[in-house]
Amino acid sequence: MQIMKSKPFAIATAMLLILSMLGAAIVLPNVNGAQFPGTTIPVWAYLEAVPERVGLGQTALMVMWIDKPPPTANGIFGDRWVNMTIKITDPDGAVTTLGPFMSDDAGGYSATYTPTKLGTYSAVMYFPGETLTGSQGNPGYPNLNNANVGDVYGSATSNTVTFTVTDEPYTLYPENPLPEEYWNHPIQAFNHFWSQYAGNWLGISPVEFANTGNYNFAGNFNPYTKAPLTGHIVWADQLVPGAAGGQMGGEFGGNAESNYYSGFQYQPKFAPIIMNGILYYQAQPNYNSLTQGFVARDLRTGQMLWTKNYNNYFANGSQDVLLCGQIYVYKTMNTYGGQTYLWATRANGSSTNLDCFDAATGNFLFTVWGGGGGGSFGRQNFQGTDGSLLQLYVNSSRVGGVTRQSLSLWNSSKCVNPGNSQFFNFQQNGNYPYETGVMWSVMLPNATSDGKTIPSWVFDDAGHSAWDPDSSTMILGAGTGMYAAYGWNPGWLMKVAVNMNNGEILWLRNMTQVPFAASMMIPGASNGTYAEYTKETFEFTGYSTATGDKVWGPTVAFTNPLAYYDQTSAIAAYGKLYSWSFGGEVVCIDMTTGAKIWNFSTGDTGANTPYGTNPFWIIGNYEATVADGMIYLETGHDYGPPLFSGAKIYALNATTGELVWDILNFASGSSLPVAYGYMMSFNAYDNRIYCYGKGLTATTIEVSSVFNSPTQVQISGTVTDQSPGQTCLGIPAAGTPAIADPYMSRWMEYLYMQSPKPTNATGVPVTLSYIDSNNNYYTIGSTTTDFNGHYSYNFTPNIEGPYTIIATFEGSNSYFSSTAQTPITFMNPATTAPTATTGTQSMVEQYFLPMSLAIIVLIIIVGVVLSLLLVRRRP
Repeated sequence: MQIMKSKPFAIATAMLLILSMLGAAIVLPNVNGAQFPGTTIPVWAYLEAVPERVGLGQTALMVMWIDKPPPTANGIFGDRWVNMTIKITDPDGAVTTLGPFMSDDAGGYSATYTPTKLGTYSAVMYFPGETLTGSQGNPGYPNLNNANVGDVYGSATSNTVTFTVTDEPYTLYPENPLPEEYWNHPIQAFNHFWSQYAGNWLGISPVEFANTGNYNFAGNFNPYTKAPLTGHIVWADQLVPGAAGGQMGGEFGGNAESNYYSGFQYQPKFAPIIMNGILYYQAQPNYNSLTQGFVARDLRTGQMLWTKNYNNYFANGSQDVLLCGQIYVYKTMNTYGGQTYLWATRANGSSTNLDCFDAATGNFLFTVWGGGGGGSFGRQNFQGTDGSLLQLYVNSSRVGGVTRQSLSLWNSSKCVNPGNSQFFNFQQNGNYPYETGVMWSVMLPNATSDGKTIPSWVFDDAGHSAWDPDSSTMILGAGTGMYAAYGWNPGWLMKVAVNMNNGEILWLRNMTQVPFAASMMIPGASNGTYAEYTKETFEFTGYSTATGDKVWGPTVAFTNPLAYYDQTSAIAAYGKLYSWSFGGEVVCIDMTTGAKIWNFSTGDTGANTPYGTNPFWIIGNYEATVADGMIYLETGHDYGPPLFSGAKIYALNATTGELVWDILNFASGSSLPVAYGYMMSFNAYDNRIYCYGKGLTATTIEVSSVFNSPTQVQISGTVTDQSPGQTCLGIPAAGTPAIADPYMSRWMEYLYMQSPKPTNATGVPVTLSYIDSNNNYYTIGSTTTDFNGHYSYNFTPNIEGPYTIIATFEGSNSYFSSTAQTPITFMNPATTAPTATTGTQSMVEQYFLPMSLAIIVLIIIVGVVLSLLLVRRRP
């Protein structure tokens, strides 16, 4: 079983690998014998060329299958049909052979062929026949006790099929583009490209002293998601209702030490898992208390979906502690597709049980008993290509009177679906012994080539081991016997590299070190290189994962002496090493050359912190996350008070080191999971969890007349945040004004963290447009909402008739877009008055016309006077 690799946008099709227990697999004789001894069972072979007409240079799909599935196939176990081939004859008679191919557990396989000539091609599929051994083509996963082992199946040849290659390419059903608007789960199965944005956070590796919470053993690098580009808060809430946080108040005074307990390193309160748009975590509200079960919440809204508490469920009263999430793809002739589960550990005397739960409901399913636990210093978890839960661990035993150590790989699929049975559906009940799931075990070297004794090997994610997911190589370091596990070395240190696919020892090296200094391996590798950090000198050195040879370094990473307290605070991503220090520094180093690319500092804080800077959390590699070209880091410190003011989340551009945004947040020994475009954090300032990401918005619009202007109308409205959070102001976030990105963090601190209201914040741009009575579309102009979310704009229509006025907010890094429209009818359009033309007057116009007007006026006056005199003469 190959280990799941974190590679952006593509995961190579997994080939089944040869895995064995303690070396080469031994095929045991079938205890049942053949079901049909002495009979050659006939089979029929089929081939289909899809499509029948192919464009030159396009890919044709060759779909082949045998009528009978391999009878011993059971999920990952049992025989496969092997050595299937296809012969393709081109229009000129040239023959190309494809294969040999191995079927899946249902008996089929699909190959591809790219034609290079125009014309008609023919194809035939051949199957040579097979005797079932329980592991044909699949020696690492035998199904030896199946009744069909030993049966003989005959050869078969398919009918000849043809396909035609033309100059006209075939068309594919168009893929939907990647989402730019708000989206929710489930993602439609036909949206294949969306996998780039739909990376889960399974918590395969632990937040220190928890069981889960980290992306994987290599650290928190999720290559399959968008990430928040501003500090916009979607929602915030307590981990459980009524949980205390922040200042205790009253008689406890008010200072940096009068806060409620926040968990920190030894009792991390928030070790998250995210699958299918659902956030899962352990409910642990108080100090060192019994956990209060599991919680499932909608990631986008914070809505509680269910809670489960199994503290009194099991006979011995032990409790389950979440270990990780799982999306398992179980393939048989009856089933195909992923299923979601939650795994938890439960103490059971001297051993640890693994309990499996249905992720949709939280209901208990089954137990794996007699195994080991997880955590930073226990069995390390990995993910197989089919989603199987894998555990790698070191054991000690007496061999020939000598204590020897072995390295073993356990597989949940092998354990729960034993190879001596035939299940067409994944079994989800019963109790299973842990030991039946062991894929392989290998003895680790206990002496060097010159006979020197090797101290015990140490396997953990806390400085003693490094994992290269690209080559499935695990590198272990040996203890030195000098001053604690993280302590000094005598000037040398033994390293061993193991192939995780089969347990093969790849190399054993005695590495030169700085005497009496502490060198720690970074858990993740990149570009075939892993790095070590020497605490005393602040230096990184790069080594080849393939040979153990030194590749580069030492490279001095930090200048602040507080960097001495760093341990494994680094993530390998994008071919770079990102590391942060207790001295408030971040550095980016090229993993191929060791060159320093950029550095960042939180700066001088004066007396505001005990350290003169804002220190990054440095116990382990879980307090920073890389995703979508960003790196997110938390400042704070271990073991509790003082909770100094000004601790933050810093969001940096992973390429340049530029600060993109920051927001108040005190680190508390939890991770910063990023999935589906959202980031979660636990804030020790108030003991609440925060969800960061884009928020929904609402745009409104109305039109009114402009006072004393019959030719104009006023367009006005609002753009508001519609996120589901509840603010600290006693009002929901829905309805608060949408604010521009540069002011977002301070605005969120005001809405959610009792900080002062910013006075310089501005709103968001709004584009106004209209459709006139002739159905013509025009842009009116743009404006910006004010501090309260309002906008207005005066508009002069240019023709009569009905209009549709449209207001559009295009969205931002903080918000999704929204739009609104309203109809109006304008009956008095503005008309453009003709411009008067002023000409030169003639002499007649200058003198005669005014004189004529004066004479006319004089005649009128005389007439009026004569009329009055005649009236007076009447008796």
